[in-house]
Order: sequence, then structure tokens, then C-alpha cells
Amino acid sequence: MIIFGNFKELQNNDEKLANELLQERETGEWQAEEIYYYKDLEEFADYELREGWYASFFGNVSKGFNGAPDPFDYIDLKELGSDLAANWDESEQYLSDGGEVLQTGYGW
Repeated sequence: MIIFGNFKELQNNDEKLANELLQERETGEWQAEEIYYYKDLEEFADYELREGWYASFFGNVSKGFNGAPDPFDYIDLKELGSDLAANWDESEQYLSDGGEVLQTGYGW
């Protein structure tokens, strides 16, 4: 994962991806906030398991995963990543045409 401090940093690193995101999400206050970049759905799924949203559940898996895919049903991170993308909140995540995942805690 790469953390960009704001939209300008993303744009300086990958202008094509930044323009795609801007076309899909339009300008807004989100541009001043951090943007998290994952090279693909596998990297996104791996992060979510180890350090992200799922990490808080592993102490008590009996409470379920609040409607998210159960990671114990997966061996393939690409498949888990695809199912996470199918269920995520589009106001915080974006899947690019090139397969990269962008995420913001602020919301688009």
C-alpha cells in the first residue's frame, strides 16, 4: 500500500489514474485528504486481513463480519478481493479501470 497525502501527490505519481478518479468522483474536499493506493485487489484483501477492517475481528470471530465476506471461506486473495469490491462502500473505495484500488477515509 502507498499512502498519498492528498490528490496532488497521487496526480504527481500517476496522472492517468488521478484523472480517471477525478472524472468518476468529481472535485471536492476529499482532494485534500489521504488516498490509499493498492496495486490490485489481492493487495487490498491482504491489507484488510492483516491490518485493516478484518484485523479487529480475529479476537472474536464468533460475532461475524457484519455482512462482509467471511475470510475463512477463502484461500485465494484475488477472489476475496473481488468479493470485497462487490460489497464495499463506493463512497470510500474505488476500483480503477487498471485494477488498482483507491481508498479514502474521508469519502469521495
